[in-house]
Amino acid sequence: MRKGLTVFGLAFFSFGGLVLAYLQLVSSDEEHMRQMLRVTAWLALLVYLVIFSTRPLRQLTGSPLSRQLLRNRRYFGITLAAMMTVHLILLLLVNEQALNIPGAAIFTLMYLMLLTSFDSAPARIGPRNWRILHKIGLYGLGLAYAGTIGRALLKTPFDPVYLALAFLILAAVAIRIAAYSKTR
Repeated sequence: MRKGLTVFGLAFFSFGGLVLAYLQLVSSDEEHMRQMLRVTAWLALLVYLVIFSTRPLRQLTGSPLSRQLLRNRRYFGITLAAMMTVHLILLLLVNEQALNIPGAAIFTLMYLMLLTSFDSAPARIGPRNWRILHKIGLYGLGLAYAGTIGRALLKTPFDPVYLALAFLILAAVAIRIAAYSKTR
């Protein structure tokens, strides 16, 4: 558990420190905070895609890199939670109202996954419940990201950042489908 808390703390303070330093450098007005909201979401999405693709990549390739990624997937998840905590803080600073219900549900799922990412959690809640929670959380987060990217593409269809992120999401889904097909 200590290693997981250390990873969370280091990721949170490193990522949060970079965001804070940027806002101190340029300005902490609403426009720059919204810009950092987008950047924190994009970077967290990249970490999420590593988590989402790791096991399927291992099943498809068996490469040493995929083995190493799988071995450290828990810490990628803990890092993602730290990054999304920074994102949540920015979100609450920029928006006067609280989170909407879908947003609150996604953050709740993410924090439940974080709390059950330490060694003794599967034993406490049972391995089956742990797998169900993490599968629902993994796909719930993915749907939230896909929905957000989809809405952004509807507003600005040729934005290169959102097109690239949409491509990466589709590639990750394709990797998962290929791995599923291979094991069936």
